[in-house]
Amino acid sequence: MTKAAEEIAYDAEKLQDQIAAIEEEIRDDINEAINTAEIEMLIAGVIGMVVGLLSAVMIGGAISKPIIAMTESMTTLADGNLEIEIPAQNRKDEIGEMARAGEVFKENGIAQNRLEAEAEANRKQARSEEHTSELQSRRNLVCRPLPDTTNYHKYLQKNTNT
Repeated sequence: MTKAAEEIAYDAEKLQDQIAAIEEEIRDDINEAINTAEIEMLIAGVIGMVVGLLSAVMIGGAISKPIIAMTESMTTLADGNLEIEIPAQNRKDEIGEMARAGEVFKENGIAQNRLEAEAEANRKQARSEEHTSELQSRRNLVCRPLPDTTNYHKYLQKNTNT
C-alpha cells in the first residue's frame, strides 16, 4: 500500500502542478484580456473625446458665426448706419427671428430719419414764411404813403400864432 500511496501522492502532486500551471495560464490570459480591454477603452475614450470636440466646434461655429454677424449688424445699426444689410433673415430658427427683428429696427430708423427730415423741412418753411411776413410788414410800414401835410402846416401856423 505504500507503493500505491506513493503513486497516489505523486499523481496528486503532478495534478496540483498541472492545476497550478493551468491557473497561471488562465491568470495570464485574464490579465492580457484586461490590459487589452483597458487599451481599447482608452482608445475609445480618446476617439469619443475627439469626435465630441469636433462636433462641439462644428456646432459652435454653426451657432456662433450667425450670432456674431447679427451682433455686428445690430452694432452698426445702433451706430446709425441704416444702409447695412441684415444677414440670415431667411433662416427659420431663432437667429432668423432676430434678423427679421433687426430689419424692423432698420426700417423704423429709416422712417424716423425721413420724418425728422420732413419736420426739419417744415420748420425751415415756417421760418421762411415768418421771415417773409416780417419783411412784408416792415416794407408796408416803410413804404406806406405819407399823409397830406398841406393842411397840417396851416393848422400848425394857426395854433402857434395865437
